[in-house]
Amino acid sequence: MRKLLFFSVTSISVIFILFNSSIVEKVSSRFNKTIYDIKINNIENLQEDYILSNLRIKKGDSFWTFNSRKLKNDLKEIKEVENFFFNLNSTGLLEISIEERKPHMVWIKSDRLYYLDENGNILNFSKYSFSNLTEIRGSVEKKKLKEFNKAAKKYDFLSKKVSKIFYSQNIGWKVYLFDRKCLFLPEKEIGKVLGIFNKIMDSEIYNKYNYFDMRILGRIYLNNESKCLSF
Repeated sequence: MRKLLFFSVTSISVIFILFNSSIVEKVSSRFNKTIYDIKINNIENLQEDYILSNLRIKKGDSFWTFNSRKLKNDLKEIKEVENFFFNLNSTGLLEISIEERKPHMVWIKSDRLYYLDENGNILNFSKYSFSNLTEIRGSVEKKKLKEFNKAAKKYDFLSKKVSKIFYSQNIGWKVYLFDRKCLFLPEKEIGKVLGIFNKIMDSEIYNKYNYFDMRILGRIYLNNESKCLSF
């Protein structure tokens, strides 16, 4: 009887130990859960490695310490990203869907193409599927380009009619329009000058001339020749 009781107690103890070990393993496995993969969706002109390199969250990080605010801040800092959505599912897969920012213009320098945003920042696109962008040639000063784009945003004709622009330091802007007309703008007070030119476009003067030099405030030099054909 004692042997039977001892055997029963021993069996129960072994079962109890095995049961507890199973629970410990499950709990341990649950708390050691990681982000096993990060998948970037909807990218066309960006490399996935470029996005991942700008994120503080990495594969292998703890599932339980995932910080959505930190990920949001990292994605907002990537200048090529316009919008995004992400989801961390229960298996540990983090999926990030990206809406890429469309470049504002293309800078042509030494036969290379650099895509720029409105502030003059170079966008790190590895593939190029953009068309009908305004070309900019010559030097690019971010501060000046930002001022130009801010002023130009008020007038629709610039986005529809401008083909190329060329900036010369301490001289101003040379703007080549699709209808082969040429406009010279000063470095300063661009918004004021563009307002005047916008009125000119609605008058007979615009149809009569091909060259408009407005670099000197208060004066307009007109010519029938198109002097903006070469850059």
